[in-house]
Amino acid sequence: MTQRVENNKLTLEFDNGARFERTLPSKDNRLAIRKVRDEAIEFVKKHGGTKGQEHAAIRALTSRGYHVSKVDIVDISEFV
Repeated sequence: MTQRVENNKLTLEFDNGARFERTLPSKDNRLAIRKVRDEAIEFVKKHGGTKGQEHAAIRALTSRGYHVSKVDIVDISEFV
């Protein structure tokens, strides 16, 4: 799996052509970052990815300053 962040987009791609692409929110929007992160992890799992690939998807975000923090589950409902 390759992962990259370019032009404000997170892209994950497996060798078989399965591709995940999301526009990234502002770095202040923790809830939206969490949503993108959770969707990316779900994509990796759905396509048989390893734990290491799940962590690589997370690192693609965190290494570029997209961090999440603990929030109430109620707050996240507006993004679901």
